[in-house]
Amino acid sequence: MENMNSLKRCPFCGSKVELRKSPHPLNETYNRYQVICPECQAAGKVFMDGPTMQIGDRPAEVTTEEEAAGKAAEAWNRRTGPDILELADDIYELSITIERVEAIADELQQEYFGEAKPESSMLKANYNRGRILSNVVFDYAHRAKEITEALDGKV
Repeated sequence: MENMNSLKRCPFCGSKVELRKSPHPLNETYNRYQVICPECQAAGKVFMDGPTMQIGDRPAEVTTEEEAAGKAAEAWNRRTGPDILELADDIYELSITIERVEAIADELQQEYFGEAKPESSMLKANYNRGRILSNVVFDYAHRAKEITEALDGKV
């Protein structure tokens, strides 16, 4: 059967999942394979071992236990987008960083207002605020690239 370490965590609750084998309800000679989350009961597609029926010109085939288990694990691991659970912490950290930068920029603006020419102070403050925010955006873009590359490596 499929290695349990290769299964991705549940996309809904983040728990470890199980690849379950159970007898077919109509014919106990064959088995069903499905990935299930024991916490929230999220379940993947069911695959069965044994022969398939001949339909039209398509010949009957035989699926082994390993093939059925592998297909169930592959179907579970397939993701159409980024893993929200992995990205949530990074997004939260970035939002806190942006709030801190805005607070620093506001302090800079207040500091510059004490000067004789408020219009030049505003320009300096806006320049500094833009420079700080551009650094945050650069850091965010770099982190997003790292996350994307990590997700591409897992898919």
